[in-house]
Amino acid sequence: MNRKEKKNLMKERIIKSLFMLLENKTWDMVSSEDICKSASVSRRTLYSYYGSQDEMYLEIVKISFEKINKRMELSVAEKSDIYDKVISLGNAYLKFMIENPDIGNLVTTFNESEFSASYPEKIKEISKIANLYEPFSFFGKEVDEKEGLTRQMAIMLWSYIQGLAQLINSKALWMEDYYGDSIENIVDEQLKGVKKIMKVVKNEKKEG
Repeated sequence: MNRKEKKNLMKERIIKSLFMLLENKTWDMVSSEDICKSASVSRRTLYSYYGSQDEMYLEIVKISFEKINKRMELSVAEKSDIYDKVISLGNAYLKFMIENPDIGNLVTTFNESEFSASYPEKIKEISKIANLYEPFSFFGKEVDEKEGLTRQMAIMLWSYIQGLAQLINSKALWMEDYYGDSIENIVDEQLKGVKKIMKVVKNEKKEG
């Protein structure tokens, strides 16, 4: 095994340990001692791969968005209708949040403005990944020119999906208790409502 391969394996080991820690802790509760113990590395070794905990944090945020994107990519692979794609994207995103609360917490609490001055290139990299399946970015000109899915509606839909993701992350148990239903069913019903709105817009576009 050459030096580059060893370096990659060590970085993977550290990242895997970080995600394991986040199964039981939020990021602000994780210390460098926790990371060293989990990854079985010395503090010196840890910081020879990552200059700070902020760098580690940004790396796992980036990987989290990549994981979500894989799910979203699969969700639209067999959909041809732009409206069905939007619903599929939203469904994939929200179901991923439910199934992966540790990653969901990383994504929904990430505030790029906190790091933009110190890590501008990394923030650009993360933003590009995070925005890949945002409706307006994903559909491009098709949003305005083909199907009547305007820029404003794309923003509204994504804002709504993001709002649901925030609720899932912070209030899932409360929602289940308050509404007397599982969070999965609540999300399904919400998306049905979105689909109805999309259907009205689609019919208006055809009639227009």
